[in-house]
Amino acid sequence: MASTETISPAKQSSSERLEGLALPLLFIIACLLYLPGLGSYGPLDPTDSFFIEGARELFETKQYLLPMFNYQIWLDKPILYFWLVVACYKILGVSAFAGRLASALSAVATGLVIYAGAKRTLGIRQAFAAALIFLSFPLVSVIGHESLTDMTLTFLMTSALLGFYNYLSKPSWPVIILAYLALGLAFLCKGPVAVVIVAAIVFLYFCALADYSDFKSFVASIWQNTLRLRPFSGLGIMLAVNLPWYTAATLQTKGAFLYAFFITQNFGRMAGKVNHIEPFWYYIPVIAGGLFPLNLILFSRYDAFVSAIKNRKASGDKPQALVFFALVWALLVLVLFGAIKTKLATYILPAMPPLAMLTAYSLFYWLKVGSAKKLAPSALFFIIAGIAGLVVPHVVKASWVMVMLREQSLLLILTIIVGIAYGLLLLKNKAIPAFALLLLSAAVGVGICVPVGHRVFYNEVHRPFEVMIEKVIADQAMIATVVTEEPSISYFLHRHIDVLNTPLEARAYLERRQLNGSQLAPHYVLVPQKCLKDMEWFPAGAVELSKIRKWTLFKLN
Repeated sequence: MASTETISPAKQSSSERLEGLALPLLFIIACLLYLPGLGSYGPLDPTDSFFIEGARELFETKQYLLPMFNYQIWLDKPILYFWLVVACYKILGVSAFAGRLASALSAVATGLVIYAGAKRTLGIRQAFAAALIFLSFPLVSVIGHESLTDMTLTFLMTSALLGFYNYLSKPSWPVIILAYLALGLAFLCKGPVAVVIVAAIVFLYFCALADYSDFKSFVASIWQNTLRLRPFSGLGIMLAVNLPWYTAATLQTKGAFLYAFFITQNFGRMAGKVNHIEPFWYYIPVIAGGLFPLNLILFSRYDAFVSAIKNRKASGDKPQALVFFALVWALLVLVLFGAIKTKLATYILPAMPPLAMLTAYSLFYWLKVGSAKKLAPSALFFIIAGIAGLVVPHVVKASWVMVMLREQSLLLILTIIVGIAYGLLLLKNKAIPAFALLLLSAAVGVGICVPVGHRVFYNEVHRPFEVMIEKVIADQAMIATVVTEEPSISYFLHRHIDVLNTPLEARAYLERRQLNGSQLAPHYVLVPQKCLKDMEWFPAGAVELSKIRKWTLFKLN
């Protein structure tokens, strides 16, 4: 916890050495958790492969203004993340590793930003723990091992929010400029959702700090705090970052980009008119599994958070002030995306940095007040998880998850051992070694299990589909899909893939001819299971060549 007592020269020298080592050590740990195995599995349909392939098409065609998908202009996302992936391709060449590197490095950078943004308030050790906790959340690790915009967005939003918080307690022009630059880049990465969420968090935080004596004073205090953040200068920075590209994209598409992106994508998702509609409780299991086992600490000291709420008006350099800010931040993201009909696990990723800080605060609160042995029963979750992981795969065998668990038997046995050791340490009230063991096991667990899990998932689910595509390549065949499209097809074939949505389009595809030397290329079609009824579009019939999961490959007569 932060301390106000006088620090001796010897302690100050030790603290300076610790601070000098913390950042490079955190960087090394983060890279070890996120880079090994990043390219050990191919593109994962539909989203990971979409960004890997979309950026590859920009790289191939040298068209860098607008995102592409299946060799056509795609208007659903801004350009920043595609540029980052293209930059990785230019440096490393096209590969799955390079295609995911921007996301993985964004996770690493977010951990560094959490440490840098929290250390003045929480202290070096607690800020380091918060960063390590963030990097060790399974949900964060899974997303950081895929090519998605969400991790880059989270990095930029975290930079902006911690920048604003630190500027309020200790004004500095470089800090506020970097904060608005990050927010502007977040808009270029994902659109207005970033600015809306950040603005809502800051506004609610100001509301909580406001003078409630009367309405006029309430509004005045919010306005004064808002002006402290230099909003007009910030608007200028954000416009300078975004206006050139958004203007060029709008002009190039004759206004189509504005409608497709702002109306269809942003408002459509909020209204539930886009895919991924889920029930209100969707995020409960996501948080339960996506933060395990560190959520055992997060939810164990709610009294510390209640105290932070009561002392929310404390000076900005006090730990409780940052804890309250983190509470507002996390709760707004979780409540907002919980209320929206369209839900994906990736949507709540921006809540992970504040939840990591809250977990670290809770952990250090236990160290401060003692009585850590009260946590000993939580060790049972480790033991139960390990036993379940060993037993379930021998009962249920029809899932890639079961395959992964069978391959990780040794790690599951170690999980049980760690659970027993963790519980015994807590019973002896040895909090420091117990929590060190918890953090180490969480970090090592995601560092091993997440890339292995992705590789197993790829081999079990996606590799058979690639074998289909390899047959298309070997037979030098023409290929189309019915209704549904998969980005990985274009990734392997390096060409546009027709998507047939009507009988007329099917007939036009059959009438096309392609010569392979002196012979006509055969017509192949990939059909998802839900569209097998549409094979009536091909009256001459077809021969089934292979079938895996939802896809069937046909050779048309």
